[in-house]
Parts: sequence; C-alpha cells; structure tokens
Amino acid sequence: MRFRYTQEMDDFIRDNREGVDLTDMVRIFNGRFGTSVTVSAMRSKYKALGVRVGVRRTIYSRTWPREVAEFVMEHNEGNDAATMTALVNAEFGTSYTVAQVQAFRKNHKIPSGVCTRFSKGHEPWTKGKRIEEICRTPEALARVRGTYYQKGNSPHNHVPVGTEIVREGYTWVKTGEPNHWKAKHRIIYEKATGQKLGRDDVIIFLDGDPGNMDPANLERITRSENSVINRWELRCADPEVTRTGVAVARLYSAIRNREEEKHEGESAGSEQSAV
Repeated sequence: MRFRYTQEMDDFIRDNREGVDLTDMVRIFNGRFGTSVTVSAMRSKYKALGVRVGVRRTIYSRTWPREVAEFVMEHNEGNDAATMTALVNAEFGTSYTVAQVQAFRKNHKIPSGVCTRFSKGHEPWTKGKRIEEICRTPEALARVRGTYYQKGNSPHNHVPVGTEIVREGYTWVKTGEPNHWKAKHRIIYEKATGQKLGRDDVIIFLDGDPGNMDPANLERITRSENSVINRWELRCADPEVTRTGVAVARLYSAIRNREEEKHEGESAGSEQSAV
C-alpha cells in the first residue's frame, strides 16, 4: 500500500526542519516514526508542504566572493539588475554583467522587490499607431516592410496536410493547418476499431517495432498501465509475451485503484464519525 504521511508527521517536519538539512531530517524522521523515507521523497514532501530546507546553502564562490555576495544582499532591495550591476562594479572595480547579476539573484532566490511587469491597464506606446508612425526613419520602414508575407505566400518550410515525417522511429502525419500533427499509429488504430482515443490512452506496439503499424500489432492501454510496463520491463519482441505483460499491468493497476478507493472511503468515514 502506498505510504501516506499523517498530520502528526507533517507537523513534525514543519517544527523540526530549522537548521537541519535533508539528510539529517530523513534520519531523524525515520527514527521517530519507524519509516524508511528516502531523501528524494522528503524533498518532494517539503515541496508539497510549501516549506524550504532549514539549512541555507552557501552562496559564496570564486566568481562571487563573500564580500561581493553580501554587498548584493545588503543593497538588493529596490534596485533592478542594471542598477545593482553598476553599484557592484563601482564598489569593487569589477566587470560583472547585468546577466550575471540576474542569474546570481535568481539562483539564490534574492528578490529585488522591483516589479518589472506591466501594470494592469498599461497601454503600449504603439497602440493605435500605423507602421509609418512607429518606424521613425525611411530605412527602418523599408526593413520592416521587407519582412512582410505577401498574400498567398507561405513559409519555406510549409508542408501540405497529409505529409508524413519520421521522428525517433515514429511516423507523424500533418492533419491540419497551420501546424497540427498526429501519430500515424493512433490514426490507424482509431480507423480500425472505430474508437476515439483520449489523452490518457497510449497505443503500444506489441512486437516493439514502431514501424509495424498493423492493427493487430497495436494495443490500447492507459498511461498508468504504460508506466507499470516500463517500470517492470514487461515489453518483449514476442507479441504474446507483451500481451501477458499488458494483462499483468492491468491487474496491478486495478488492484492499486481499488486500494486507493478503499482508503479514501475509510478516510471519509473517519471524518464523518469525528464530526
């Protein structure tokens, strides 16, 4: 059964994360609750709870010495990247670029507090103006007009509907303009069975060959079943062996769904009893 965190566990993580890195938290957590949670699982739990690791990684490096990094953090508030770059270079005689400062602040989650987005209701200065008013010189106007598509023209890489291309062994068919494509084996399956495929449906090749699009070689499964097949390596060049793998994946998925429904029902019943 899938492991589920209790409210007590969530509270324990929130209350004890300060000053503790992920590895130590996993050790403490497993010792407290007798679990076997991994570091990656704990990282995912932190994300789900919306909390950060209690130990902040150092931000100093050869490129960003301690005194420069601390200067950025101290003077960061209210200064955009260009202003901060000028301040740092003037203070230390360095030659940082605006892109470097932007990357430094982004990587270490140091917000400037300066909103660079257009405010609601903002109107661009080009609104309502003709191209002749926007281009301030005849040369600029000529350059812009030189990029126009003439009526009836199409891009050099345009291909008609019905065109087929092969990408990584799979054949794709252009089904509409301007750029709508669909996997050919899905088209063949829908025509052969009369069934409309949904976004959760996956069509696999029983013999593992994406070039063999014989309807008898195509099998419809769900994404969750496909995940089980991939994880347990249930595919084979022998179609009959792959069919057996599909049956195993369907059985496992059905059992898992049933257990989840049962658990949700028990949880709902417990909540109603508590009320």
